[in-house]
Amino acid sequence: MPKSPVNSSPVPPDAAELLRMAMRQQAKADAAYSPQVEMPSLNLAELKILVQQGEGLNLEFKLKAKYPDKIVKELVAFANTKGGWLLIGVNDDGTIVGCPSPDEEEYVMVKAIMTYVSPQLSVGIQQIRTVGERAVVALWVSADQPNGPFVVVPDPAVERDRITYVRWADESVQASRELREVLKYRKRMKQVRVEIGDKERVLLQYLAQNPSGISLADYATLAKISTKVASRTLVLLALTNVLRIEPRGDQDIWLPGEGFA
Repeated sequence: MPKSPVNSSPVPPDAAELLRMAMRQQAKADAAYSPQVEMPSLNLAELKILVQQGEGLNLEFKLKAKYPDKIVKELVAFANTKGGWLLIGVNDDGTIVGCPSPDEEEYVMVKAIMTYVSPQLSVGIQQIRTVGERAVVALWVSADQPNGPFVVVPDPAVERDRITYVRWADESVQASRELREVLKYRKRMKQVRVEIGDKERVLLQYLAQNPSGISLADYATLAKISTKVASRTLVLLALTNVLRIEPRGDQDIWLPGEGFA
């Protein structure tokens, strides 16, 4: 009896592989996925050096993109501050684990960026192979983007519900009203002039003696002015670089800036 001919045609990919291929193709088609974004290129050795720095102002670790609608706040905070890396596939302790399905992790992050971030945020994405098919998905965000400041829209159906995040140390924190104003005017490159009057003079004198800074509430009390007037004064002084603002948990601290004299 003659033997059946051996089928030498390639084995078709299974359902999981087809899904990964489709996700990869769709991610590349999405506007948020932009290979033209200029980003530092990382190999595995460079990744290890970067991870050794630990989480900080420009670096955040995630083991996986389990809650992408929450993770996008890290990217928004980087864009609104000084840029940074989000590494998916790295433990909080700096252990590089890698994602078993990096294409899927990349896909869900791209969709989250498209859905929950406004205006459109440019993100560079790279996969760095670790062991076998595992890879770290590295997302790079530059702060040099003209269309900010950026916000997270938790519910796209409620456009008014918009949250601005900034980076402080190793955390992404919600920006205050004053910080949002500073970000907005700086992005618009508007020229600002400030006249130094009594309320400004008392603030500058205080900071000359107390360079560790002052809060909005303390300034309003010091100058005997309303919180609204104090807020506007601090924002204007920050826009002229007389002051700088640092978000610290539940309140901002205003410190002498480059133009402080």
